[in-house]
Amino acid sequence: MYGGIPEKKLTEKDMRLNCQSIRDEFEKEINIEHQRINVDSAKKKAVLYHHDYEGFRQMVLGANLYSIKSKELANFGFNETNNEKIFNSSYQKQQQPSQEEIKQLQINIKEIQCKNFRDFRTLFSKHYNKPLSQDNYAELMNILQMQSEENIKKIFSVDFHIEYFFKILEVFDYSISILKDGKELSFMIGFLGELVKIKDFIQQIKKFLKKQEKEELREFFGKLKQSLTMEYQQIELNELIHKKYDELIIQYL
Repeated sequence: MYGGIPEKKLTEKDMRLNCQSIRDEFEKEINIEHQRINVDSAKKKAVLYHHDYEGFRQMVLGANLYSIKSKELANFGFNETNNEKIFNSSYQKQQQPSQEEIKQLQINIKEIQCKNFRDFRTLFSKHYNKPLSQDNYAELMNILQMQSEENIKKIFSVDFHIEYFFKILEVFDYSISILKDGKELSFMIGFLGELVKIKDFIQQIKKFLKKQEKEELREFFGKLKQSLTMEYQQIELNELIHKKYDELIIQYL
């Protein structure tokens, strides 16, 4: 007896691994980690955009929302049980930020924003390790997403080292190929679009890339286009995002 519960000998069946239960547990942990990353990213973006408290709260509450196709919208909510509604309500309450959290995030974001390439190199290198993992991927994406247009101009001008551009592409490729996360595609297109506006940067791309680097760049854009095609199936979005993609191809390749 242990704690009033009769002991039971383990059988061969008890010792046998259940692949389905392991798979379910693994997927659950991945979902929890994705939610954590989404909420953390939403908090930082909200502070960066200078939202008030309510705007901050709404961004955090919507951190794990996904777009819904029109044909799915008609049935939305009909299959949700009362337990699921209670859980979702409780989950949202837990995500509401405090004023102290906002102040701390403002400090954290200020530390992440880089004034020049040297600052960027130091911060980026701190989290860049091969092979990339989901943890350092999240940190690196946060670093990139927290840079304003003005920061980007300062980072990618004059003394910028082109090798760090390819490290950034590795981070993007991890999202596309490993995580298969379509939510970051619009950010990637926007970020790459900001870079081509910088004269010093685009000159390095046009004039000083090695043959292997050009091939790597071409391969990345091939993967990016494939992901865009899969993610943006609505005609209007598809035309818009591919127009931006085609403009980037002209600049980069």
